[in-house]
Amino acid sequence: MINVNKKNIDEINSEDLKPLQIIIIALNMGVFLFMVVTFILYFQNIGKISEPQGIDTLNILMIILFTFTIIDLFLSRIIPGRVFVKKDFDINISVRSYYIIRFAMMETAAFLSLVVFILSIMGGAIYHYPVYWLVLLPVLIFFYISFLIFPNHDRVKDLLREKAQA
Repeated sequence: MINVNKKNIDEINSEDLKPLQIIIIALNMGVFLFMVVTFILYFQNIGKISEPQGIDTLNILMIILFTFTIIDLFLSRIIPGRVFVKKDFDINISVRSYYIIRFAMMETAAFLSLVVFILSIMGGAIYHYPVYWLVLLPVLIFFYISFLIFPNHDRVKDLLREKAQA
């Protein structure tokens, strides 16, 4: 149980969250821009690669990717909560740390997904086997969760109340 009372929770205001929101948007933009680059690469190579290469390697990477994504999603709910364990802590710093750690962990799976997508483009597998489009699933999950947990005033208050009761 963390040392937070209702007064501390009510002290959080929208202005305190602006820097955090900018950081979260920047993390999302990094993934989005990398995704745009991968799609440009995809469209530039359509029809240029006749025989797919590295299928075995891509299959292994897909297994690693999806295993890592599941573990990452699970741990991204547990590990960031450790910032609230200390008895005396600054609420703003702890909230900022919680969200940055959580988003950074999820972002890792999204970037790994895009790297595997690039490898499927470079080897030509994506053009012959549509199943490799599934490697983009962690990116979609990242954007979906980012939308669901984006730190606004109410979500941060709910998070602090939840951590205070735990």
